[in-house]
Amino acid sequence: MEAKRKHDFEGYSLEAGFLSIEQVAEIVAEIEQLPSHQPKHGLRHADKKLATVAKLIKVPYLQQKAAQFLSPNAQVVRVILFDKNPDKNWLVPWH
Repeated sequence: MEAKRKHDFEGYSLEAGFLSIEQVAEIVAEIEQLPSHQPKHGLRHADKKLATVAKLIKVPYLQQKAAQFLSPNAQVVRVILFDKNPDKNWLVPWH
């Protein structure tokens, strides 16, 4: 099923290979270089704190993908990085 139709029907869609292994590795490497006082499991304003994320949100492919679901003029408003795993997990209430 086409991603847009699946999203419209189910409210979400998953896309394998959306980011390359290299893109993910660059982001992870930058996160690992953050100062020790910076939490690594949740990071607000990731587009302002991580150069790799700032670069990634400007990639035409990602902008085109957002336009499929939103509008051709879609803009990034907020970038929050979560690494929720069994060791770092917290309740996120419905919002």
